[in-house]
Amino acid sequence: MRKIYILLSLIGLLLTINQTKAFAKTDWSVPVEVTEVKDLGLSDRDESKSVIEVRWQTGSVQKEKISAFNVTLSVTYADGTTISERRTIEKNALSTRIEIPSVKFFGGRNSAFIKLMNARVFAVFSKNQQPK
Repeated sequence: MRKIYILLSLIGLLLTINQTKAFAKTDWSVPVEVTEVKDLGLSDRDESKSVIEVRWQTGSVQKEKISAFNVTLSVTYADGTTISERRTIEKNALSTRIEIPSVKFFGGRNSAFIKLMNARVFAVFSKNQQPK
């Protein structure tokens, strides 16, 4: 009897692990070519932040069917820590500027400057405007 109980418990556990949630997907996205990620210097509004410009091009993607762009900027500091900023940009833009901390602070002291910047851009299409 105990073996049957253990077997049924194991089967129940395996069934719950393999279940996935079903979400209705209203939008879908396509990667876009990033042409430039550039540090423009310190921000006029906050001198502790750098302004990073991300530029992209859509290539063969039909611009009239794009509903927005999703931009993710990842910045790695010299000590190895990484921060990410995400933005949704209007469909007519091909660039954006994102402000991020210029220096990572630890214990009230400057500890690490920006070492590496990486950007990813995706074109978002609404369900009604999927490209052919």
